[in-house]
Amino acid sequence: MGQIMSIQPLTKDDIWSEEFAATRDFLARFGIAPREVSQYVEEDVLRAIRHKGWEPNIEREGDPPGWKAEIQEWRTVSQSRSAIARDRNRMMALLRALRIALTWSTAEEDYQAFDDETHALLGISATEFLERLESNDLPLDDPRVVHLVVARPLGW
Repeated sequence: MGQIMSIQPLTKDDIWSEEFAATRDFLARFGIAPREVSQYVEEDVLRAIRHKGWEPNIEREGDPPGWKAEIQEWRTVSQSRSAIARDRNRMMALLRALRIALTWSTAEEDYQAFDDETHALLGISATEFLERLESNDLPLDDPRVVHLVVARPLGW
């Protein structure tokens, strides 16, 4: 699915900024206290990311020299999303990718938004929409139905 890339230079002081508040809060839930970037233990951060059900990967890059961190979430066998960040510092690349991934909506939030949209467009619930779609009981030439078919959350 889509990739979000971040390539802005980031200093070690930025981890203490408001922009990284959600990242610090997430790590704190796993007993990882805020600290200087060089003092984070990579395996602890990776363990927290994996606990969320996400797959982290860090690779060295040569041009420009540095690190590429990717965090991937699979919603189905064929549908995923990735947060990708690059930095000269390995841990900073990972923390930047985590910051991006933490902005993702949950499956429950996706369902609620889709349910709200089906109610607004067709006056039925998301569950009823999916049942009627599967039983071919919806007019596929209706632009509202087409929109909802395309707008379905990952995995539906």
